[in-house]
Amino acid sequence: MSNQDCNNESLLGFADTIELDSVLADNHYNQGIAGIGSSTACTDTNSTLNDWEIKNCRVISAAFGNYVTDNIYFQGGEDFKIHHNYIHQRLIQPSGSAHIDNIQFANGQVNSKIYNNICIVDSAVQGHNFILAQHSRNEDYYDTMLVYNNYLYHGGYAVTPNNGVFTSDNIYLRSTEHGYPYGAQTYVINNTLINNNSGIHNIRHWIDGYVSNNIMVQFGDYDNSSPSLLELTNWLARSCGDGGQIVDSSKTNLIWRAWESGGEFGACFVGSGGSPSGTPSNWSSYVNTYGGTGVNENPDLANNPRIYTESNLPYVLEMTSPAINAGTDMRYILNKFSYLPDFNANADIEGNPRDNTPTIGAYEHVVEHGNLESKNNSYSLSQNYPNPFNPSTSIEYYTPQPSQVKLVVYNLIGQEVQTLVDDEKASGSFEVEFNAANLPSGVYFYRLLAANFNETRKMILLR
Repeated sequence: MSNQDCNNESLLGFADTIELDSVLADNHYNQGIAGIGSSTACTDTNSTLNDWEIKNCRVISAAFGNYVTDNIYFQGGEDFKIHHNYIHQRLIQPSGSAHIDNIQFANGQVNSKIYNNICIVDSAVQGHNFILAQHSRNEDYYDTMLVYNNYLYHGGYAVTPNNGVFTSDNIYLRSTEHGYPYGAQTYVINNTLINNNSGIHNIRHWIDGYVSNNIMVQFGDYDNSSPSLLELTNWLARSCGDGGQIVDSSKTNLIWRAWESGGEFGACFVGSGGSPSGTPSNWSSYVNTYGGTGVNENPDLANNPRIYTESNLPYVLEMTSPAINAGTDMRYILNKFSYLPDFNANADIEGNPRDNTPTIGAYEHVVEHGNLESKNNSYSLSQNYPNPFNPSTSIEYYTPQPSQVKLVVYNLIGQEVQTLVDDEKASGSFEVEFNAANLPSGVYFYRLLAANFNETRKMILLR
């Protein structure tokens, strides 16, 4: 790891470009993955930790003991890329938990990119899903933070006033400078944020940013003696003295709570032209006074969000969901990140393509499994289902005419893992099962070859 003393400009150590791929950190009693640099980020091109990539990892905290800390923790760094991971902060028994987070960036991160992750925080865990410190350097740099295509579930934490009250967040964006200097910018786009019970904000930030196409849902069915906990805002902007969240730059979010509406927003929001500044009183005020856009309805989740298994995928939307095709085309922003590894500005967390009317949230709504023929009059390859999976998944394809068909699975480095189909097929829809019981967790690809058709899709094995 590189360790730069920014005050004295003395190089204490150097080791950059660290890649962690398919790491299993299961049942850990300390940080699952961590990098500890100096306590202050540098203000020039030298940072304490540089160019780390964490991908395809499974990081799960222990459920017993008193020493479990953050699943992923980094202090001081530049150009971090955390993507395609499964991260789970479990409730510690029997004594409860300290303040622990799934991902924490502390003391001066710059250019952080977090995308295509599944992150779960159990009920009663005192911690955030993401707590991300963003530091800005001088005016010669344009530093960005990207939070894109993540599914975040927080079970909620609330106790009676006699025992004190702890509030937490699905995404907490904070500036190490408590301001918004120079060219730093934050993008929170196409995430699905679900909190349950109470004591949780879905988004809380000191930093302005583009907050677009996100599902922000508060179920709030926790029977608690402190009603104020249920009144926590869904989306909490920073204080008005720092400038406020610019609503005009934040488009088409679905913001909904299961109980009485009216507390969706908190602190300072800014309308067109920087006026007015303050707190929208309700959804109507947010739209009509501040210029906000989006949907204020139940997203119609098909499954129980408390349970995440391959047979119960909580992000699945009913056909009647108001989130379907209700988003804004954000590719004009997302395309600037096309240099990132395994990043696709035109696809959801599972690789399903998005067009100019995307579904709000991390998962693009696709035609129901088994309906390929009604959707297509040409060769088609569906996204595997379920995905992520363990240990088996189904792959469906459609041929409009009799054809020689080959369907092959490859690993991340392009080695052939298994040939699922290599035969003459009649016209119609076909389904084949891929069993990965003897394979390690990670990203795999499957390719369909038929006549002049050639398509590849990605799938994730998570154990």
